[in-house]
Amino acid sequence: MAARSEDQVLRDIGGRRVGGIADLGADLKRRIDELGDLVLDAVERQQAFAEVFDAFRPPHFDLFPLPDECAIAVSGHTIRVAGVIVDTANRQVVGQLVRTIGLDEGIASHDFLSLQQPYRDNGLTPVLLWQSFGFYDAVGVFAALVHAALQTGRWYWGRLGFEFISPRFRNDVRRWGRAVNAALGEPLDVSTLSEARQWALAGSTPPVVETTLEEIARAMPRARWAHFRGQSFGSYLGVVADANRLRFDQRIPLGRAIMLSGPDWGGFFPLRDVARRRQLELYARSKLRQVAAAAAPRDAAS
Repeated sequence: MAARSEDQVLRDIGGRRVGGIADLGADLKRRIDELGDLVLDAVERQQAFAEVFDAFRPPHFDLFPLPDECAIAVSGHTIRVAGVIVDTANRQVVGQLVRTIGLDEGIASHDFLSLQQPYRDNGLTPVLLWQSFGFYDAVGVFAALVHAALQTGRWYWGRLGFEFISPRFRNDVRRWGRAVNAALGEPLDVSTLSEARQWALAGSTPPVVETTLEEIARAMPRARWAHFRGQSFGSYLGVVADANRLRFDQRIPLGRAIMLSGPDWGGFFPLRDVARRRQLELYARSKLRQVAAAAAPRDAAS
């Protein structure tokens, strides 16, 4: 039997979609096997994986693929999606994302996310997460991975419910958090804190405990910390403040200050954790109204 051409495979994929797909995860694997290793650098190829691209298009926004960076691979049945997020009402680029979905492993790697500041302020990140999680459920993905660093927010991923992926990251953050708390005179009992979300929310609920990056810079002993990468305390924490649009003397909850000024960490979100999912859903829904308002045409009120 002669091998089918790519055009024939693409037409067959469209036909199966019209007929209804009972198991999306299995069908995506089949599509990858039929097409082989492939760069999704043409609209027709991208349309063969429309369900994947749609998973990263939140309400009021669109995702424009970066063709040379989108690809599928037979090994691991992986799909890489890269694109720019566009506010369609206001005709402006909002940010860029990269996701790698390993269907065999059941893991989605959130490789990169960068958003323009107004859309970070309006909470687009949890909305993006919540929408993609529904797709992950449909294809059998059980965990999402992130690297929590300076720009994406060592604090923010913890706030959204991501957990330390290994004891090393947990211990690095705990060591830093306890050192900062001790240097500030132990304003909060942090002895029982273990999870990333616990650190992220520390001091934000009664009894509220706040501090500033400036106070941390003054209080901390001048020991060597690897994540400072040779910089002075003041200069390093100044970079942290600038990256997160904070004044150096701005008071913020202690846990947020600890995580923003602390080491990078690898995290994962366990999608089958019902309570954690519910917390994210409530937070995402509260932010969705802000996202909708931000996406409304600027002259709508005139």
